[in-house]
Amino acid sequence: EWLKENCDIGLALDIPPTLSGDQPSDQEYQHAKNTLVANNGVYERYRDDLMCYNVLHGETDERMNDWYNAVKDTSFEGWAVGLKPSSHPILQARGLGFMAQNGHTENIHVLGASGFDVIPLFAYASKTIDNLTYDSSSYNRGVIERQYIMPQNMRFKMHFGTKEVTNKTKVLNNRLDSMPCNCPVCTNVKAEQMYDEGSQAGSLLSMHNLYWYLYYADTMKIMSQGDPDMFRFYVSTVCKPTAELSMDIFDAKVANDDLEYEKLMLQASLGAQKKAKETSKKEKKTKKAQQEEAVAVAKEKIGCEVDWDDVF
Repeated sequence: EWLKENCDIGLALDIPPTLSGDQPSDQEYQHAKNTLVANNGVYERYRDDLMCYNVLHGETDERMNDWYNAVKDTSFEGWAVGLKPSSHPILQARGLGFMAQNGHTENIHVLGASGFDVIPLFAYASKTIDNLTYDSSSYNRGVIERQYIMPQNMRFKMHFGTKEVTNKTKVLNNRLDSMPCNCPVCTNVKAEQMYDEGSQAGSLLSMHNLYWYLYYADTMKIMSQGDPDMFRFYVSTVCKPTAELSMDIFDAKVANDDLEYEKLMLQASLGAQKKAKETSKKEKKTKKAQQEEAVAVAKEKIGCEVDWDDVF
């Protein structure tokens, strides 16, 4: 009843199978699927004229197909895609391609996704899928973490306030005399306001972040409507390689080209393996540097050689 009184569109009440992680057990998956089947029946009986979207889950092609076949028999007007991790463009391309492949080319919503590498895919896929929408609360980290997106490089974030440094935030509590941005928020506040305690400063930071998320999304939408080659080249300069690859995977799914799809998924898999190896090498290099620093400190303090392999 609340949905009917307050919403233009309602989503079927689902339990995401990925609540405990990106790879749910078979028991978690089956429970989530059966729960949605039951809830869809309730929505069908009581929704009256409320427009409703079904929900798609499944982190593999097999589960995606199994889930779809179990829940598809409704009179709902659209679909929400809830594949996790939501920021992964390859996974979202598979989900959107699956929807289009099965004849759903309008009223698609992607749940909780606004990463810089998936937004180009959404702009691209919207030429095939009418009324493709998505949502995210990432901008609200301004309130939650006092996080601030730098407009010249939106992947770089810093904090205003007293939050702890993270692996993704290299600058902790940077003190500024003026705001490094000309958005409507930053041109109307003083830098010291952003360090104030309480919710107002966090809300201002979130509005700044939202401004630049929307600016980025609008830019991608405009570019996607122009020359296709220029759009792809632009995406390749500002996003990870998976962003452009995801567009090819989406096209292969839409075209029912299984051979091309398998080839592209192999390419994605090889890319992921290469990245994992590079990350491992970087971690080993960091560990070696830490060991060398520890040995140097030990020699200075106690005047002898120390084998730190067991320590690290």
